[in-house]
Amino acid sequence: MNFQLYRHFDADGRLLYIGKSISAVMRLSGHRSASSWYGEISRVEIENFESVADLSAAEVVAIRQEHPIYNIAHNKPPRSEMRSVTVWVWPEMHA
Repeated sequence: MNFQLYRHFDADGRLLYIGKSISAVMRLSGHRSASSWYGEISRVEIENFESVADLSAAEVVAIRQEHPIYNIAHNKPPRSEMRSVTVWVWPEMHA
């Protein structure tokens, strides 16, 4: 059995989403009804793996390194895009 890592790209080549499935083509139909960004997909790349363990590890690495727009899990912005926030707490707020 093949395990597949897929990448969805828009017409400008921006990486929209990285996912995993035993059938990336069948999974694409699931995105059609469940993903607001489905209409943006212009190209799909599929990579095959021999084990689910290898597939799962590759998915995490790919998301962390490539930062697809619509992935939430494992997807932190690059340090250069992180923002510092200062929070002020007034004593009266705790009274």
